[in-house]
Amino acid sequence: MRLTPQSLRGQLFATSLMLVIVAGSVSGLYLKGTLRDFTEERLARELHAHAATAGVLLETVPPGAFPAGIARRLSVATGARITIVDRDGHVLQDSWTDSPLETHQGRPEFQQAARDGIGRSQRFSSTTGQETMYVAVAVGDRAYVRAALPLDQLDSLSGQVVLLMVVAGLVGLVVAAAMSLLASHLAAREMRKLVRSARGLVTSSRDVAGSDTEPGEDHEMSALAGSLNRMATSLERTMGELAAERDRFATVIRSMGEALLVVDSERRVTLANDAAIAAFGLSDSPVGRALAEVTRSPALDELVTSAMSSPSSAELEMPMKAGRPKRLLTRARPLGDGGGVLLVALDVTEMRRLETIRRDFIANVSHELRTPVSVITANAETLLSGGLHDARRAPLFVEAIGRNAARLASLIADILDLARIEAGHYALHPVPSRLAPLVQGVVAALDVVAEKRRTTVRVDVPEELAVLADPRALEQILVNLIDNAIKHGFEGASVEVSAEATPSGDRVRIAVNDDGPGIATGHRDRVFERFYRIDPGRSRAVGGTGLGLSIVKHLAEAMNGHVGVESREPRGSRFYVELPIP
Repeated sequence: MRLTPQSLRGQLFATSLMLVIVAGSVSGLYLKGTLRDFTEERLARELHAHAATAGVLLETVPPGAFPAGIARRLSVATGARITIVDRDGHVLQDSWTDSPLETHQGRPEFQQAARDGIGRSQRFSSTTGQETMYVAVAVGDRAYVRAALPLDQLDSLSGQVVLLMVVAGLVGLVVAAAMSLLASHLAAREMRKLVRSARGLVTSSRDVAGSDTEPGEDHEMSALAGSLNRMATSLERTMGELAAERDRFATVIRSMGEALLVVDSERRVTLANDAAIAAFGLSDSPVGRALAEVTRSPALDELVTSAMSSPSSAELEMPMKAGRPKRLLTRARPLGDGGGVLLVALDVTEMRRLETIRRDFIANVSHELRTPVSVITANAETLLSGGLHDARRAPLFVEAIGRNAARLASLIADILDLARIEAGHYALHPVPSRLAPLVQGVVAALDVVAEKRRTTVRVDVPEELAVLADPRALEQILVNLIDNAIKHGFEGASVEVSAEATPSGDRVRIAVNDDGPGIATGHRDRVFERFYRIDPGRSRAVGGTGLGLSIVKHLAEAMNGHVGVESREPRGSRFYVELPIP
């Protein structure tokens, strides 16, 4: 059977119209049932709210003491029929009738309320003569409150909605029929054009993409051929752009500092960047291998499982022992419907170390500040409470306040210096500086401290030695090292300050030797940490803040130097700092 344009248009119109009618009918039937169910459920919720509200109001009132007419007043307030029934089913009050009513004990809503605390039923009411919905709730263990509304309003509303749907459906059907007729006409016309172009393509021996057209040839087909050629050119250009975008994407992936892994639904690695190879201690690309084989981490495998079973991303921080021990913060995100997972891991080892240092620093600062502040507060309170007039003890209190205030000031100064050094706000200007005058000046400044401890300080620094350092920072380093040696050595001992060039010839080692008790091996790696004390009691007794050696370390490193400590035989310690030669 040959298909004419008219028959094609008619078939398209009939098909479109039939689809519209079927879709409208199905939608109308569905909406009608859904609307009925929705309205009934909403009515039930309203009745439950009314009954529950009435129950709350009546809960504190004994059954025999319910105010007269309370059911009617509640009905006026809620718009529903209110019935109050005791536990035996006897009707105490009903808002719609004052006549005695039969027992309600066998009503299904009250039986359900007795079991579950709330009951619901729908039936014909002999009292009102209407189909009615009932909702009953228990009022403690003494009575029930029932709210009811007739369903005739619901039926009326449903009828109005159905009528509205029918009218809207008819209007929509007319509009859809007109649109279908127009669309079928346009579609048939375009189909006729396409058929004519196809016939021209079949009968013509020339290339569709040709630029010249023979007489009698269909020019619409030539235009279509030109459109196809332009589409091919555009597609080629798009493919080139996609290839360039792919190369840029690959470059970004390779240059990422975070480790990136992509696994498929079978948990095989499909993509990995260089950072991932390094983070997981691999020697070559893991693409094509199982994730468990690559990472050997059950925790990471569980993270992938969690990401596959959830549309949101999952996160896990875990230790890795491959190569250098580290901690990786790994986030897993599912890749749509393909079942794969994207893993991005960030090395947070240094971050966690700094957080630990910060917590320890705050804890230590709080501890160190508490002692002098407590002493100052206690002595000040003692003076205020009458100790000021005690000629014998008052100077002791004042001396304790002064001593701890000085210690507090020293501690705060050291904390501020250390904070400025670590933040890079401690301005350093390294210049060639001769050591001998600086050492002699520091020793002279500490002469009072040395005399108090009966300590002899010897200096063995060649006059020609110089270092590349900030004079103020170098002076603070020397003060801290020599002051520590004097205070922590034995009374009557000696301290020696020496300096010499290192064997490499590019640095000078400045050493401070003492005759103190020495430092055990287990403490040497930690003496330059903040607030670390080998003997806390002795350190506080001599006025130490626990920050001096940490300041020495940070200042030396800021000037391209380093510090260290060694034991001396038969006793004592040697603290040294090495700085570059100008």
